[in-house]
Amino acid sequence: MESAYWILATLVAWCYLGYPLLVALQARFRARPVSTAGGLSWPSVVAVVAIRNEAGLIDRRLENLLAQDYPAELLRIVVVCNGTTDGGDGIASAFARRSERVKVISSPLEAGKSGALNWGIAEARSDEIVVFADARQTFAADAVRQLVLPFEDPSVGAVTGQLRVTRAGRPAVDGVRAYWNLERRLRAWESRSGSVVGATGAIYAVRRHLATMLPPNLILDDVYLPLTIAMQRRRVVMAEQAVAFDVAAADEAAEYRRKRRTMVGNIQILASIDGLLSPRRNPLLARYLSHKLMRLLSPFCLAGMLAVALAIGGPLYGSLFVAQLAVYVLGVLGLLIRAPLLSIPAAFVLIHVAIFAAVYRWKQGASDVWVRPEQPAPERRPVPVTHLPREVSTSA
Repeated sequence: MESAYWILATLVAWCYLGYPLLVALQARFRARPVSTAGGLSWPSVVAVVAIRNEAGLIDRRLENLLAQDYPAELLRIVVVCNGTTDGGDGIASAFARRSERVKVISSPLEAGKSGALNWGIAEARSDEIVVFADARQTFAADAVRQLVLPFEDPSVGAVTGQLRVTRAGRPAVDGVRAYWNLERRLRAWESRSGSVVGATGAIYAVRRHLATMLPPNLILDDVYLPLTIAMQRRRVVMAEQAVAFDVAAADEAAEYRRKRRTMVGNIQILASIDGLLSPRRNPLLARYLSHKLMRLLSPFCLAGMLAVALAIGGPLYGSLFVAQLAVYVLGVLGLLIRAPLLSIPAAFVLIHVAIFAAVYRWKQGASDVWVRPEQPAPERRPVPVTHLPREVSTSA
């Protein structure tokens, strides 16, 4: 039993300490810089924004994208409306009538967000680069330019930017924000030493000819597309100067829903990419296992450590049991009271509970891709991945 405890402890330590340290050393001593010495001829770009009910955000988002510091004749925007019921499609269409650079189309409700993105990718037939953006965030003025720069290197197939999140003033949410800041640093190290395992969904770009069709109702397109592009032997890098801005979740419950959705998406990925766990087909397998899969497994490893330590007993394992239990107690207190000193343990507990919930109900969670807390989950029918007609209809 002692061996089992230390094996579990080693796995957790590798996930949170060992792997980040290894990648940081690789970025320092075995860096693989992106080659941008030849002078870039700016490629044509289409920004795809999939929306469901974003009536209060879409005007601001389109203005932000149209104001990008990028040649206007080379940047256009496609808004894909997927089952919109709040009039957001009408607002976007009115905007499109004022600007020939904006096009609005609709996609079948049952295809979900990933199906909407497929329609957006299909609309980019003549464009070299597809930029993916959400309605909620905004880009820095030069974000698209910074995203496109690394594509000067022919080995680069996808580029992710970085997302900056405002402080929330709630310990657990701010603790998750601190966790996200560490995640951004890890991705930067991965990029400098080779490839990032996943992108930031709010701001990333891919070469159009490398983009594959997304499975229907997939949650994490920002993991699926980068991994499939890496499996085509192209690099996935981070443009650290390409910045998007977001606001923190309103409260712990909203942050919990976000994290549970993300974890459900990570479980989906395992069944969505053929050859994902094959060392022959996936050049990023070691990084995927260390960065993504171990994050899903670590709460179960920690639960196993707690149980084993209790079973063994004695001064050493009894102390380890009490110390680990104390972290959980402090985390729960941090979720109940606003104490900044408890922000890290509160975030730790929130994220791990979200993982347990995602594993327990991942099939149901996978069907709720678009659903907001106040909305019932719509009934969905399976849609083939190839469900993509040649011509898409423009919304009125």
